Amino acid sequence: DNSLNGQVMQYSIRGEYEHRPGYGIASEILKISDKEQVEAFSPDILQSAVWHKNYRFTYDLIEAGIPFGNEPEDILFGMANNHDFHLIKKSVEAGVDIDANSYGALRRCLFSHREQAGKVLIDCGADFEGMKSHLEGYSLSEKELACMQALDEYYQSKQSQDQSPDMQM
Repeated sequence: DNSLNGQVMQYSIRGEYEHRPGYGIASEILKISDKEQVEAFSPDILQSAVWHKNYRFTYDLIEAGIPFGNEPEDILFGMANNHDFHLIKKSVEAGVDIDANSYGALRRCLFSHREQAGKVLIDCGADFEGMKSHLEGYSLSEKELACMQALDEYYQSKQSQDQSPDMQM
């Protein structure tokens, strides 16, 4: 059963985090798991590693090809919330689709005032315009408005750069 390693890993993560954070057993299971077994792992394993701020194990999971599930926004937001911008970029390189129609992670950055994380998501293809139009008429706090303005300015400057002809000779 390809999911057995993942199930054992989830059980070990729960026990290790409660008693001794570090993901030692889970890391060893990952090392002996083949591609099919990794693909059968639950995205909850990745989400747990992100939320427990275990950068090394998260990176190893992404490298191994763990699935992000149908809605990667929670995982991407967790990475943004932890300021793990390299992991966001690594996730996109590994094939995670931020999806032009989904702005969940970007919206969460706005509501938690994570401007830098929002910029990384915009760089990776998050739908800023979609989020902005979805939030029209929504009452934002001062901090949210400041973050929205900063993200809007960043997005507009990126759009200007993308539309400028290359000045190299």
